[in-house]
Amino acid sequence: MTTRRGLISTGAIGAATFGLSSKARSGWSGPATGGAVQYLGTVSSRDALSKVDGSRHSVMYLAETGREGIFEWKDADLSTEVLFDPQQGLYVAGASQQTGSAGAWKRGFEGPVRAEWFGVVGDGLTDSTVALEAAIAWMRSRGGGILALPAGTIVVSDLGNLACANLTIQGQGMQRTILKAQHSGVAFLVDAFPDNNPDQNFIDQFNLEDITLEGNDRTSDILFLQGVSRSHFIRVDLREAGVASSKALHLRCAVTCLFMECYVSVNYKPMAYRPRWGIYADHGGRGGVSAGHTSNCTFVNCEMNGALIGVELARADQTSMIGGACQNCVSYGMIIRPPSRYNSFSNVAFENLRSRADVVDQGVVTSFEGCYFSERIEFAGKQCRVRNCFGERFEVKAGAEYTDIANIRFNHWNTGEGGLFDASRSTRVRSLYDVDAEKYL
Repeated sequence: MTTRRGLISTGAIGAATFGLSSKARSGWSGPATGGAVQYLGTVSSRDALSKVDGSRHSVMYLAETGREGIFEWKDADLSTEVLFDPQQGLYVAGASQQTGSAGAWKRGFEGPVRAEWFGVVGDGLTDSTVALEAAIAWMRSRGGGILALPAGTIVVSDLGNLACANLTIQGQGMQRTILKAQHSGVAFLVDAFPDNNPDQNFIDQFNLEDITLEGNDRTSDILFLQGVSRSHFIRVDLREAGVASSKALHLRCAVTCLFMECYVSVNYKPMAYRPRWGIYADHGGRGGVSAGHTSNCTFVNCEMNGALIGVELARADQTSMIGGACQNCVSYGMIIRPPSRYNSFSNVAFENLRSRADVVDQGVVTSFEGCYFSERIEFAGKQCRVRNCFGERFEVKAGAEYTDIANIRFNHWNTGEGGLFDASRSTRVRSLYDVDAEKYL
């Protein structure tokens, strides 16, 4: 029988006992005691809890704001657990033996670890750096898990390198949980290759969900990922980066990562400091040796709206973008640089009026299917393939090799500057329709 069930069966705890909230009650999953519960009392602080004699009162309820929960005394050497939990989120040592070597109070809970247990608050004022660092350090010491952040604006300074395998940081929704950086430089760093060592491993399963990451006027990168693989980023909003060369999402040798419903968008929420790049994908390095291109990353219904450049693939291979948009970008919706290869875009909206171009493709075997381009798409790469698209102006540069264009409609917006302009000798075209002239070519 679990401690909680024992309490209920003996009548020691009920819905109103000691003012336990439903959240605290449903969060209990302490281990079986094998006997009757000796006592259940309530304390107002961790300091008060540390002074309770666990040999006489084995179960206590902590009522400290944000840290509420049920604790059970464990008469064992818990010095390692206490050492890795300096903020007393899950373990509170006794006052007489603060190392935990003679026992400690252990929090009982089900589900994810909650950052507020370590002192993280979302009031938009309190600096939660130390508390959040402690929570992440605890997760790292346990090999990962799910760390739930509270709703509100969580203010932090430099959290250092967040790299940790098998860790999911989970907010309460993009508009409900905002992690706001106060420092300059990279706002949130996840780097699997921080040392001068060519043998460092990639990290798998570093995940972010339902959260906004916010920089400031001194931010260079909002989220920097290097050597991260097999990870997912779902419903993540990146905003505010004021340095001239700033990047909202900076990928270096990110591999097989999924980005779903992620935003760098003034349309979603206005920004005072728009980043120069929405997404910038490049190769990474470890110990002075290249770790390879960013590769096999998938973006589903992501939106880059209002940056100077929506997406730049500097060195990226087998990127897939499905749905979503690069819109209202000042200079370019997307640039694909050589030697980026085998990247594909399906049903993506490239709508960047008065920009230099919606897309400039200089890559190898780029594919566009079902996309539209409101301004101009420029082909200057090798073996680009375009199918079932529509737009205003399609340009094939002289240096382009074997561009393959089929089933497209151009002059869609009647600007007077639209059309198909082909300066290459190797382009293959078929099934073209001029919307202005209302005829096939």
